[in-house]
Order: sequence, then structure tokens, then C-alpha cells
Amino acid sequence: MKTKNIILLILVLLLSSCKKEKPKPKDCTDNTFCVLSKMPLISQGSTALPGIIRKLSGKSVYMDTGWCAPTSVAMGMAGLVRETSNRVKFNNKFDQFRNFSKKYTIYTRTKQYGPSIYKVGEDMGTMWEEGGTYSHLKSRAIGGYESKIVAKGYTKGFKSMSVGKWSPTTNQDIIDIFQQRKPFMAVSFGTYKPGEKSKDPWKREGGHALVINGYEDGYIKIYDPWGKIYNVNLVKRTDRALKNRTEVRHVSGSRGFVNSYSGRKTKVMFDGYDYLYVHK
Repeated sequence: MKTKNIILLILVLLLSSCKKEKPKPKDCTDNTFCVLSKMPLISQGSTALPGIIRKLSGKSVYMDTGWCAPTSVAMGMAGLVRETSNRVKFNNKFDQFRNFSKKYTIYTRTKQYGPSIYKVGEDMGTMWEEGGTYSHLKSRAIGGYESKIVAKGYTKGFKSMSVGKWSPTTNQDIIDIFQQRKPFMAVSFGTYKPGEKSKDPWKREGGHALVINGYEDGYIKIYDPWGKIYNVNLVKRTDRALKNRTEVRHVSGSRGFVNSYSGRKTKVMFDGYDYLYVHK
């Protein structure tokens, strides 16, 4: 009897120690770290993608012409879906993301998500041959995804925001949103260059669609559809040329869009965001 009690005690201790070692999901409770950890990193420039787009669209596309919007939105939606209870139904064929097997290369991940990237692009009117997606159509598509979510007992929502001269955005503003909602957040960054004369305002020369995937050590974590992950700092400009606009500055991680287009004569600015959330 004594031996049996000892064995039971040992089993209880082993089970309890295993339970303690089991990692718990990280909540957005402070300014240290919070991400959608199951968000896949995929690339708009992967050689896996043109063939899929060509086959599904019937268009003569052989390389990425500017598919950042559908790639980033598919990536962000996958992160949200994969970390949300299967009791929530996202529809629009997004629920299949939960069953996707783990892929270890960007090529295989992009190939796996390729048909979904195409569908998202069709939803937002992406121009497959010319490249590019209008921001208002991207926002409308994401808002439409929110309306299709069936989430009994959950809170869901969508918000679209233009980050302009009169509404500069800080790191803490984004951190607050993640602490309240832990959303999928699609963002638009623009490249700006000075005018011909020193007094001329800076003008937007181009842009890029990316995903904000939470924060780390007070900085904002970017999932770039170039297949890059890095952290950025959001800085309110006080100079005359870009006064009260939000500049995006690279801090650490891979060399992506922000690092590549930040320089003395080119700045990356925060133009706007759309976010979608589902939580208890």
C-alpha cells in the first residue's frame, strides 16, 4: 500500500511539472511583446506566385507587377484566423487556413496561399498585369470580410483610418489597439520626396501595403510582403516640410521596404490602416 502511494505521488509530481512547463499564449498585457504568432510570412515576389495568378486569372503575368496589397492582406487574415477559435467562422474560404500544414520556406508558403492571394486580389480589384490596388477598394474588401464573420459570443469589428497631417500616429497608439483588440492590421506606407524648391511641400511618389503584426520592446513589428520581418519606430515630424506627419523609421530586423526607401531625399510616411478583430 505504501509503495502504491509513493508511485501515485511520483505520477502527480511528474504531471504537475509537465503542466507548468507548457507554454502559455502571450497576451497583449504590456509594452514588451505581442504578436499573432501563427501569421505566415509570404512573398509577393516569390516565383511560386505568377504561375498561380496566370492560371486563375487567364492574364499574361510572369512576374510580380505590384501585388503587395493582396499578399499582405492574405498574410494578415491567415494570422488572425489561425489564432482564433474554430468556433468562429470567417467564411470567404479563410477557415481553410487552420488546416494548412506548416511550410518551412517562403516559396512553399507562398505557393500554399497563392489561390487565396488571388481571391483577395479579385475582391479588392488588384490590377494583375499593371500592378497596384486602390486603397479604398482594399478597405472595402476588408470591411466586407468582417461582415461575413459568424462569431456568436465573440466581439468582432473593423476600422479604417487615414493617418494624415492632423492625426499623427505614435507607437503607443498602435500598441493600445493591439492591447484592446489584437487585430489583423493592414497598413499603407508612402514614399515621399521634396519638391523642386526648398519651400515646396513633399510629394508622394509611391507606396507599399504591409501588415503590422503587434509590437516588440515598444517598437512596431512589420510583416512585409517582400518576405521580410522587421521593427519600426513611428516618429511625429515637427519640421516645416513634413510637420505633424508620421514618419516610419527602420529599427531592427531584415532590410525591407522601410529601410530601402528611407534616406536624405526620400522618407517613408504612414498613410493609413485598416484593422479587423475577433475576440472574447
